[in-house]
Amino acid sequence: SLLDTRLVLDADGRAAGYLAVELEDTAHDGFLDAYVDPGHPGVPAGLWRALLESGVAAVAGRATASGTPYTAKAGAYASDASYTQALHEAGFEPVRHFFRMGIDTADPSIPAVAPPPPDGTTLEVARSDAQRRELHEVFEASFVDHWNHHDRDAEAWLALMETLDGHDPERWWLV
Repeated sequence: SLLDTRLVLDADGRAAGYLAVELEDTAHDGFLDAYVDPGHPGVPAGLWRALLESGVAAVAGRATASGTPYTAKAGAYASDASYTQALHEAGFEPVRHFFRMGIDTADPSIPAVAPPPPDGTTLEVARSDAQRRELHEVFEASFVDHWNHHDRDAEAWLALMETLDGHDPERWWLV
């Protein structure tokens, strides 16, 4: 998996837009995430579309270089009308809908401390290489039937997990 990023600065050198393209060679696709602050005074009209077209070009370039067809993908929240419109204008079409769900943790019925694991189980931090590989196996098995899931080998998956924001190896738990 390769990550291609672009940062767009306004005339004063402030960030106005950002594009991340994750190129996944085993899945033959590229996932685009474009961010624009529509309230930023230095953002030119059409920046979202320009970012998305740049991302699609990056995916197409990877396809050409590899000699294999790739698919450009992106995701948006249904409530984000501006970004959804930009995706439509750039040629993207809806394929699948996901739901983001949440719990209000201010609710007094939600415990502030996690309950102990069920009888007969233990909770361990995955510290050793063998435990992290086991964590990878559990992850892959749990997503095998997930829409558009593509297996990643342990090395690639572990490397990706270590680059994520909020990465904290002390929260890699095995039960």
